[in-house]
Amino acid sequence: MNEEKETCDVSLRDLSVAYEENLVLSQITLDFKGGEFVGVVGPNGAGKSTLLNAILGLAPVVRGEILLGGRKIAAARRDVAYMPQREAVDWTFPITIEDVVMMGRQLQIGWFRHASRHDHEVVQWALAQVRMLEMRNVPIGNLSGGQQQRVFFARALAQEGCVLLLDEPLTGVDATTQDTILKLLSEFQATAAL
Repeated sequence: MNEEKETCDVSLRDLSVAYEENLVLSQITLDFKGGEFVGVVGPNGAGKSTLLNAILGLAPVVRGEILLGGRKIAAARRDVAYMPQREAVDWTFPITIEDVVMMGRQLQIGWFRHASRHDHEVVQWALAQVRMLEMRNVPIGNLSGGQQQRVFFARALAQEGCVLLLDEPLTGVDATTQDTILKLLSEFQATAAL
């Protein structure tokens, strides 16, 4: 949906992240080119989510820097879309599917402002991509695990970031959801590489 061409290269330079006295990541240096499909693999507690949170500006970086398209990540935060782990979400909160996806537009809308027609169009587009548009008024708590994951993938799409960070996107999902997410990732990767 985002038609502007941005530089989506991500660079981590000598990155270290610590929670209080506990060093979780130490001196990480990596480069990801726009259009690359990168997976971070490791056991529980290895720092995979911490790495994503550092890129999002949510984890305490104690050394090094993160660049997106040559800009410091704090200035480029709007260009990063994120899908959290399912376990990190309160599924009993009384909110509809459409509202959840609209939450992905918050940085574009701004605080104390109403969603524009464009914001609603982006949300409908994102829901259509994951085949959930017809269920947009259903409460999020009424969905299966696979459907919930598709909604959160739609929320990430609605953010229109040039970098898409997904934290365990295929954990605990059905085959239909897995196929949908992998197909969409492949399509977006091909588009980003142009």
